[in-house]
Amino acid sequence: MLAIRLRDRYPVRVLVSLTLAHNVGEKIRGALASVVPYVDQCLVFDTGITDDTLTVARSVARDKLVVVSFPWVDDFSKARNYALHEAARRGATRAVMIDSDQRIDWNGHPPDSVPEVDAPPCWRMRYRGNSFAKEQIFTLPTSRYYSGTTHEAFPAGDCPEWPHSRVWESDKSPEECAIKFERDVRLLSAATQRDPKDARAWYYLGQSLQLLKRWADAQDAFAACVRETAWDEEAGWSSYQSACCALERGNLRHGLELCAAGLQHHAAMAELPWLAGVISFRLGQFQQSVRWAEIAASMPRCGRIGFSLPFARWEGPYNVMHHAYLALSNADRAAWAEAETEKMRTARLTANDGS
Repeated sequence: MLAIRLRDRYPVRVLVSLTLAHNVGEKIRGALASVVPYVDQCLVFDTGITDDTLTVARSVARDKLVVVSFPWVDDFSKARNYALHEAARRGATRAVMIDSDQRIDWNGHPPDSVPEVDAPPCWRMRYRGNSFAKEQIFTLPTSRYYSGTTHEAFPAGDCPEWPHSRVWESDKSPEECAIKFERDVRLLSAATQRDPKDARAWYYLGQSLQLLKRWADAQDAFAACVRETAWDEEAGWSSYQSACCALERGNLRHGLELCAAGLQHHAAMAELPWLAGVISFRLGQFQQSVRWAEIAASMPRCGRIGFSLPFARWEGPYNVMHHAYLALSNADRAAWAEAETEKMRTARLTANDGS
């Protein structure tokens, strides 16, 4: 009844959900269940389904299910842009983009609870953990489009966040993760060959290689991202991830150099001096570890839009200080740092800045 009352108050002409699907089987059940009460139709785009995915979808969406065929062309942007176009062609004026492994907690603010008058091109929705927000609800027809073969991006930087709602993703098995990362490496490797100056493709290639524990290859991709990007935040974060790979390879001093280099690109990215503090501690440079941690603790805890590790921006620096002061046999300062660690952890959770 809540959705009906809101629909009466804020009329939306046709509201649909959009889901790209291959062989996802039961996974699609939770995705559709989280949107079907609030939409007029659930459009599922069949990119080559050969299992029981559509049977599961029909059991959830029933007469709201609309299956649209889209032959897969190894390009997520083309698929998403087609979905938005097809929804508008069918008369939809608002769409919820939800992947088969996503679920939405609406928390009393369903997709028709904001009027269409002066609606923005889209609304972003905050993910559980609060680490980032992603475009999820669209006003149709749209004049903006996705770009990127995988890890596709929609130009939503000026768009507001949908109030109170959260998105979360179902867990993947190690085998499912490996298949996804290998697929992304294949697609992104081809993308960087087509356009060696595509910094975003280089970054996500590095991330996929990193998740496959191909540390050296990941470092090469992150280095290419730093070289090609004009975005200070992306350059700083690529340096941070490259330093993480160096740490995994046991190249501590090179990791320290990468942290320092990253600060040249983004001088207020607390993750960089925090990691430098961790590396200095492992090198036995305990006083340097404290100094790096103090730099991290002095930096802003918010303000960036693309990348973050909440732990490193809140309690992480004090945790480093605690261990470094213990190694320096400074019990008083170690006790202080331990108390600050817990205080900042509580502050982070209170601020809902990551779990």
